[in-house]
Amino acid sequence: MKFSYSRTRTPYELIMPVRISSLEARNFLSSRAKLDTGADLTVIPERVREELKIFPGPPIRIKGSFGQLYKETRAYYIILDLEDDSEF
Repeated sequence: MKFSYSRTRTPYELIMPVRISSLEARNFLSSRAKLDTGADLTVIPERVREELKIFPGPPIRIKGSFGQLYKETRAYYIILDLEDDSEF
């Protein structure tokens, strides 16, 4: 597979077709997603979480880039697979 960066925004973004599913993998959703390969966390839209019926895990503490405590929140665990571009 070969993908290019979206040039609609600066800095350029890596937009790729993905498949998002719950850990139980009963439901999934195919979409395009902006990928940040250096990110510690993945963020998905609330509507995706609701559509896939993804439930939160135990609370986790999120820290900023310099180690300061940012906040405590609930994490939603997902499976994120890269898809073949032929569908899009």
